[in-house]
Amino acid sequence: MPEKPPENQNYLPILFTITIGVFMCLLDSNIVRICLPVITGEFGITSGQSAWINLAYLLVVTPGLPIFGKVSDIVGAGRIFIAGYLVFITGSIFCGISPSFYWLVFSRFIQGLGGAMLISSGPSMIPMYIPPARRGFAFGLQAAAAGLGVSVGAPLGGILTEMLSWRYIFYINVPVAAAGIIMAIRYIPMETRVDWMKNLSKRFDIAGGFYLYFCLLFITIALSMVSKLKSGPGPLIIFTVLSLIFLSLFLGREKKCPEPLIDPSLFSKPFVLLLFSTFTGYVLMTGNSFMMPFYLMSPLGLTPAQSGLMILFFSLSFSLFSAAAGKIADKIDPAKLAAFGMFLTALAFAFFVFVIGAKSVCQTAFFLFIYGSAFAFFVSPSNKLIMSYIPKNKQGVSNGIYRTAVFFASLVGLSIYGALSDHVEAGAMVPLFFNIYMWSIFLPLISFLILYFSKLPAPAAVEPAVPERS
Repeated sequence: MPEKPPENQNYLPILFTITIGVFMCLLDSNIVRICLPVITGEFGITSGQSAWINLAYLLVVTPGLPIFGKVSDIVGAGRIFIAGYLVFITGSIFCGISPSFYWLVFSRFIQGLGGAMLISSGPSMIPMYIPPARRGFAFGLQAAAAGLGVSVGAPLGGILTEMLSWRYIFYINVPVAAAGIIMAIRYIPMETRVDWMKNLSKRFDIAGGFYLYFCLLFITIALSMVSKLKSGPGPLIIFTVLSLIFLSLFLGREKKCPEPLIDPSLFSKPFVLLLFSTFTGYVLMTGNSFMMPFYLMSPLGLTPAQSGLMILFFSLSFSLFSAAAGKIADKIDPAKLAAFGMFLTALAFAFFVFVIGAKSVCQTAFFLFIYGSAFAFFVSPSNKLIMSYIPKNKQGVSNGIYRTAVFFASLVGLSIYGALSDHVEAGAMVPLFFNIYMWSIFLPLISFLILYFSKLPAPAAVEPAVPERS
């Protein structure tokens, strides 16, 4: 076996292996939602209790991303990636055989652990193994896989549940993950890390990881309670205060630690600006994903099945244009291309505000198609850009920070838009949508201004060294 891959090595098997992991994690987070009513009936639980089936997954993934990102930088992203597959398979099997609701929630925690390992390590390997001239395409393919996972999740979950059982939405992960493990072992070079277990015990800040995890855990729980403010702010305040306490402990620890869990030098001006731009973009995307079904089924009067097909205009256009946007980002300034995506998003929302009162299915479908296309031209170039500013030995933790920002943006979007639309009468739905979507235009405009006028430096031309095989 050669010490390192030859320069002309085909990178497509490596990219496809990483993409399988991203697709599986996104598919699994969406395929469960459609089956919750069936699971609720079988276990005799309330709809409120069923929310923990999704929340359990989220409560592990979100705080775990920066931690496993750091671990992958120490022991090697390939090892964490394969281990993530194994943990995910274990969680999926446990979910499928769950004899009770509590067993299922515990199994979702295990799945979330595997998902955090896969999401934090997989995309961070793209700058390590993919040639610079192909990285835009690679990140575009990742975005397309994510969009495809979102697109087929609900339809596939419904088909499996109706034809077989809800348990098969978890069993289906087993052959997919098994194929991913085989390909990962075959194609992904294992970095040479001498005494990596010893280095992990020495270099990983256990106390800092403990403080950071609980800081993120408590703020995640707090954000999930924003929509319940009308029942009292007590729980929200308690978990927010707990999060701030652990944040202060974490920051104090990082100042004393010789090798901090999150290196402050990572937060350069370009990295912070892109992180904030990404955050606003995903807040908007999550808010629209939450609001749109209510508009489709109430003012437009569509059935749940018809509404699901309408949502495909967004997710399929996003998948369709993500790879194309990535290829274009390999040839022109990705910052300008991402800015174009956000400007087109603002125009799409302005169009929808103008036609909301018309209650037109065709105009709504056109809005969703344009928005999905525009968002693709933001995600792929910005992914390539943000990872280009990161040192090669810190790709894992940086990717973990980036993915954590995406998950937090999703939580913030769900919390804010959920609170704004809580307990609204059917007759007031159209004015509500008009006001919310009109103010939402400012989110993509903020991202556009950041990307276009901040004069972000071009991505580094130097390719990170390819780690040697062990």
